[in-house]
Amino acid sequence: MSGLETPAGEPQRPGGAGSDDPIASLHRMSTTAGVGAGDYVAINAAAVTAALLGLASALALWVGVFLALSVAGIVCGLVALRQIRNSNGTQGGTWLAVAGLGLSLLFAGTTFAREWRRQAANREDRQQVEQVVAQLEQRLKEARWAEVYAMFDGWYRSRVTPEQFEARFGKIVEALGQIQSARTTGVIEFSRMPDGQRTAETKLVVQFARLSAAERYYLRLHKEQGGGWRLRFLELVPPESPAPPGPRPG
Repeated sequence: MSGLETPAGEPQRPGGAGSDDPIASLHRMSTTAGVGAGDYVAINAAAVTAALLGLASALALWVGVFLALSVAGIVCGLVALRQIRNSNGTQGGTWLAVAGLGLSLLFAGTTFAREWRRQAANREDRQQVEQVVAQLEQRLKEARWAEVYAMFDGWYRSRVTPEQFEARFGKIVEALGQIQSARTTGVIEFSRMPDGQRTAETKLVVQFARLSAAERYYLRLHKEQGGGWRLRFLELVPPESPAPPGPRPG
């Protein structure tokens, strides 16, 4: 019997000892080998992006425009979790997606909560400022200069005496006529000084009896430690003295 023959009745098997195809003798590996067996699994790209966006969304705590990073991080996190779930175990990075999604939600929620508190504080302060301006208007209309002067804070009163204040307003009324109304434009901007003191700025629209159109003046208020608002600066200045009648020189 030759080396290529097999026992009688037994067919020759491919890849056997006497096969001419050396590749056929190699071990055949399953196409799904390694899945779930601890072999290398690709990290989902959307999960990595979600984690990076989640970290970067912390910038929204300082600049509101970066809130868009939180929104993008939430979207990428959800997309990553869906892709990983549908990958049949060929993709990983669930913890990255969850971390990015959680950070984005955390910073977005913190930003929204802080903005809500700020808006609520602004509404309360706006009401108080409008009450102060209404009181100021009544005292200006009745030319109660001493009471108007008392509405200013210590910073202003340390620089302007009651006599100077009354003389200044007396010149204004003498030139432009009695004050008929003094209201804000409705736009009040709030800010905070480096020392933490809260300020409000607006335009005061003043109608004088001798003017057909109202004049606008800059008004600034400061909130004192006790919570009350006081005037800090009012841009009411006496008009320049008119030129004497007669021919102009030159």
